[in-house]
Amino acid sequence: MTLKELFDELDAVGGPIPLARLRGLVRRVRLTRRDVASRARFGPHCYRRNLIRSMPGYQALVLCWRSGQRSPVHDHNGSACAVRVIEGVATEVLFDRSAAGLIYPSRTNEHRTGSVCASFDSDMHQMGNLQPPGEDLITLHIYSPPLVAMRTYFLGDSVTGEDGRVRVAAIRARAVSWRSAVPSRASAGSSRASSGRRRAPALTR
Repeated sequence: MTLKELFDELDAVGGPIPLARLRGLVRRVRLTRRDVASRARFGPHCYRRNLIRSMPGYQALVLCWRSGQRSPVHDHNGSACAVRVIEGVATEVLFDRSAAGLIYPSRTNEHRTGSVCASFDSDMHQMGNLQPPGEDLITLHIYSPPLVAMRTYFLGDSVTGEDGRVRVAAIRARAVSWRSAVPSRASAGSSRASSGRRRAPALTR
């Protein structure tokens, strides 16, 4: 399936796409860096989100990551998301929430070229390119319904230790709104969108 054929399938749904179907469609598409070369733009300090299509039922973006760039810990706030790795190796860290209200890393997955992963609504994760310098990561992301805002989570609240000193040691969620890129015209087309408003927090284990 080509990218155009994928969009035709998604357009035919005409509304929000169930996660299982979205994942299945994204798994069928065949993409290389050459197919998205005109849309694949990188940021010097932060990964870059490149909006390539926006429809009432979904958004399609190509995300470009240099070595060492990664997202904040985040969820998708009501949207389903399917990701296909076009080139490189994506490292995904999944997070859970404890009974005490703290979030913690529960699993790490490596997604190589051609792999597909998916998440929905309040699923928390962090994506990044942990490959050696000089090795790029390019991913296709489909959000349905379109991702208007996502919640990001910051690691490192202040806690008081046994000696009374305050340390940044705990891992607690702070939900904040993050606005995604919106194209200048709500139709198929390219748009540059950078998520560089915040540097991704370091993971503490």
